[in-house]
Amino acid sequence: LNAYLDDHVFLAHGLLDLHEATGEAVWRDEADALLGVVLARFADRRDGGFYFTSDDHEPLLTRSKNPFDQAIPSGNGVAALVLLRLARLTGKRDYVRLAARSFHAFGGILERAPRASESLLLALAQYHDRFTAEERREAERPDAAGQTRVARGPVTVAVSCAASDVAAGDAVAIELRLAIEPGWRLDETGGEPGGRLPIRIRLDTQDAVLGEVRRAAFETAPVRPEPGAPPTASEQTLLLTAAVQIAPDAKPGRLGLPFRVTFQACDDRQCLAAETVSLALEVIVRGEGVRE
Repeated sequence: LNAYLDDHVFLAHGLLDLHEATGEAVWRDEADALLGVVLARFADRRDGGFYFTSDDHEPLLTRSKNPFDQAIPSGNGVAALVLLRLARLTGKRDYVRLAARSFHAFGGILERAPRASESLLLALAQYHDRFTAEERREAERPDAAGQTRVARGPVTVAVSCAASDVAAGDAVAIELRLAIEPGWRLDETGGEPGGRLPIRIRLDTQDAVLGEVRRAAFETAPVRPEPGAPPTASEQTLLLTAAVQIAPDAKPGRLGLPFRVTFQACDDRQCLAAETVSLALEVIVRGEGVRE
């Protein structure tokens, strides 16, 4: 059988103890590599926390995500501890963010039954004791307007525009890139069987209108786990383009362009729940007829 979450994170925790006891970097690096496997195979990318079984485990009725301590601490509690320890040792801020997502995922349990998940509670205490308020704010920052790149599950969405300033009444070209992890796909049209959701893009402002969205390119790039190693899979990138028409009566100055992108990712076994991400660009609007 495949190793479970507990097998991975308990071994990583022990490797970090070896590193602290001996000062040898090899144990820290081994723990970091093992955590990489946990993030790739066990992480719940949508809601936070970690599943007990890997994504390539034999099919089960459900993949459990258990935060409760029993005879031994829970895999989720130890995973949070490993994330925080490695964040301090390696400086990888993303580990702090992932630990914070676990705390939010199990926040209701920590509040109502803290004695049932003391390993998570211990990790939460370390999170507050060993990281500054600014580091915690950065880790817990939600996806909000102003972000031009957001990751959701196996898909990362990024938006950019061709110009930083535009005259009122003119149009500016924008690009949306959806990077898709190996093994996953997106439904672009909704015309395929299976009830998958097409990609939807909305611009939420009265000062601009989103034009027709076009599929500009679909790129694939080989993924190599290590430099020089043969590719094991291909990452895909869907490039969409559109023109945003600025209203003729838009006031000169800064104008936010808040986008909402809805998509659904599927692999050969399942379709994840539809995701909607918020991104925003900002352009400078010049008065109508004013040119530099």
